[in-house]
Amino acid sequence: MLSKEILFAMNDIRDEYLEDARQSILPREGKHVKKTARRVTRTLLIAAIISVLMVGTAFAAGVFSLRERRPADADETYTLHWSESPSESLTWTDIKYVFTFDGPEECSRVKFKPGWLPFEPVYSTPDADGYYTRLVSEGAPGVDHTSSNYQPYMVNAYYVPQFATEDGAMLLMYQTPGEITEEHWGSETVLKFTASKHFDAIERDDRTIPERTDHYYFVIRFSESDGYIVVTCGTSDMETVEHVARELDIQPTGEIVKTSDYENHVTFIDVGQG
Repeated sequence: MLSKEILFAMNDIRDEYLEDARQSILPREGKHVKKTARRVTRTLLIAAIISVLMVGTAFAAGVFSLRERRPADADETYTLHWSESPSESLTWTDIKYVFTFDGPEECSRVKFKPGWLPFEPVYSTPDADGYYTRLVSEGAPGVDHTSSNYQPYMVNAYYVPQFATEDGAMLLMYQTPGEITEEHWGSETVLKFTASKHFDAIERDDRTIPERTDHYYFVIRFSESDGYIVVTCGTSDMETVEHVARELDIQPTGEIVKTSDYENHVTFIDVGQG
């Protein structure tokens, strides 16, 4: 039953039942007490059934939620483990930003088709219908790959069930975000921000590479109803990255993603890392 239908059902509850409920909180005497109690019981049962239906509707809809924050302190850490080597682990520290999620333990896997790209991707192959599950461009045409514009755009899909655990999180490890703005594109929550990383000057062979600050652009499309997190990012500029993100046609693949599918519940989304 949909929430709208539940509200219509509530409108059909007879007025005398509502009046009985109101009167039940007032002092009563004599023979009317038992009759009123029976009617109030019926009224409360109807209300209880409606409440259960509304809770069930919310659960069936699969409501996913997103929270984002800066680390509590520099000592906040996240650890990866491997089943092949239980004694070994990798610990990440000095986290720049944290995204955490709540929701059901499964959702549908998605694929996406770009409606616009500044140029063709590299190292990514679509399916027969032109959809991708990961889209990467390494180096823009005519741009030195070693320059700051080494990864003009990249699109990855993540899923709330991977992170919806006590220690789960999606992280920025190296690139510090500035102001994060929130928008709504249809039913999706969209986060947009520019991150940065400073590089000190270094001596390499017979030359000096001067210090610089690189900028990275992010647009995150999050579905509260479907549980996907599609991250478009890159080193080009916000206009390009947002254009790519807006023109993505996101569709379910028919496969189900479950929390139990993941050995680790932490990942990082920094541009050009991994």
